[in-house]
Amino acid sequence: QVEDVDAVIVPVGGGGLIAGVAMAVKLLKPTCQVIGVEPVHAPSLTASLHRGESVRVSTRSTIADGLAVAKAGPNVVPVASKYVDEMVLVNDNEIAMGVLSMLEQEKTVAEGAGATGLAPFLDTEDSTGLRERLAGKNVVIIICGGNIDVSLVGRVVDHGLAADGRLCQIYCLISDRPGGLADFARVIADTGASTMEMTHDRKFAGDDFARVMIKTQLQTRDR
Repeated sequence: QVEDVDAVIVPVGGGGLIAGVAMAVKLLKPTCQVIGVEPVHAPSLTASLHRGESVRVSTRSTIADGLAVAKAGPNVVPVASKYVDEMVLVNDNEIAMGVLSMLEQEKTVAEGAGATGLAPFLDTEDSTGLRERLAGKNVVIIICGGNIDVSLVGRVVDHGLAADGRLCQIYCLISDRPGGLADFARVIADTGASTMEMTHDRKFAGDDFARVMIKTQLQTRDR
């Protein structure tokens, strides 16, 4: 469907998808880059390519649970060694932002594994530099999976908002006299932030009985 492609980005779990994609793409257009993306908590193909053979890695919990494979397929490694140009690793914050971006910009529900390919291109603190290196090129990102649990969507969205600097949590000690909370709320309102949740706590505010601890969750425009 897209004739002039410079790079194809593929989420990687056991490696079967990227092996097949890489072989097909390289036969059609040898100059097209094929780049795999793995969760940093399950780098099975990355480790296997470093060793030159399929090796088992220790995996940790990740929202890209469909990619949490401890060992790449033994037939995958020789094919990937020949045809895959690069592997990059992304963390769960970046993957959550990928899910959020798919919802916001494409109106598409993708599970963590499905949105992993988008994660390196988002403007995050842990950027792989892939976005800058492929700027101005025609890039295809495979979105491979929409089987996200409905109850998980809200949590992932909130996680993505927090990672993107649009959701934050602050703790403040304020005056416990009448009007103290109103003054605090006015300061927040003047910044343009929206208060999502607020907790008023006298028990853990220290030994100053004139002050109270406020825990506030805010929605902001950006970091």
